[in-house]
Order: sequence, then C-alpha cells, then structure tokens
Amino acid sequence: MSTNEYLITAFTKTDYVVEFQIYLRLFIFGSTLFTLALTPIWSVVTKALAENNIVWVKKLYKRLMLAAAFGCFIEIAVIPPLVPFAMKIWLGENAIQVNYLYGVVFAILGSLMIFNTAFSSVAGGAGKVKAQLYSFTIGAIIKVPLAWLMVKLTGSWIGVVMATIISLGISCIVQPIYLKKYFDNNINDIKKEQ
Repeated sequence: MSTNEYLITAFTKTDYVVEFQIYLRLFIFGSTLFTLALTPIWSVVTKALAENNIVWVKKLYKRLMLAAAFGCFIEIAVIPPLVPFAMKIWLGENAIQVNYLYGVVFAILGSLMIFNTAFSSVAGGAGKVKAQLYSFTIGAIIKVPLAWLMVKLTGSWIGVVMATIISLGISCIVQPIYLKKYFDNNINDIKKEQ
C-alpha cells in the first residue's frame, strides 16, 4: 500500500497523487474502522485455541466473514450518494469531478482490505501466517511490473490501484483456503479424540 504514491509518480505525473489521496481517504475509512474493531480478535483467538476451542474460533471466523461482507456492501453502496457529497463538504470549491469507475475500484480495494484484516486477525491469533507471508511476498514482487502494465493498459494512474488490488487479492484468495484447511484438520482431530 505504501508504494502507490511512488508508483503513480513514476508511471504517470505527480499531480495525480493528490487525486489518488482524495479517493483513498474516502474509501479507506471503512477498512480503518473495521481494523480498529478487530484489534482484540487476535488475542481472543489465541486464548480460545490455547483452551482447545477450535469450534468457537471457526464460528467467530464465519461471523467475521459476514461482517466483512457487510463492510464490502457499505463500501460499494456509498459511492453514488455519499462520495460526491463528501468531496464537496471536504474540499469545497476545490472538489474534483467524481469518477464513479475510480470509486468502484477504490471500493474494491477497501473491501479487500476489510477481508484481509479479518483473515489476518484469525490467522495471526492461530499462529498460521505462512500463507500470508507467501502471498504478500508474491504480491510485492509482481506489483511494480503489474502497476506499469495496468497504467499502460488503462492510460491512467488508476492502473496502480488495480495492480494493488490484484496483489492484495492473492492473499484474499490463498488465506481463506489455508484457514479452511486448518479448521477442517483440527476439527477432524478433535472428533477422532472423542
């Protein structure tokens, strides 16, 4: 995430960083609130697993996925009514013309950040961060060339954000598969012991 401004400057023009920041500030708000709400989850998961309560952790994980899905719905639902309104209030006469396609792209980015927070909270609490390590490493490796390609294909700085979505999306695909396997294996072990 912290390379976006640099890549926008490198592949387009510095002026576009301001526009990027405006959209980012509007759409990162939901994922920031979600992250704050999930702050205690990591330690709660660790404690529950120390007490061998894997079934409860799996139920918590499902609830987190529902909450994340609701957060994604909110990210997308606010685009038409609130984004132009928020920009006019926040920036006044300096408000930029809202590009709804950019709004959708940032809503997708915010949604992936919400899901990633949920995955990370559970995986971190369980001490199962290997999938995250690998997927983030792959995402970091491909991001720069992918950003360059996406900027060329779109002709816009939004290509950098699309590259970020693809890079972060790897983790959002791999992590739930890894966590499902972890839950299934541990629940099967508990059933065998009973």
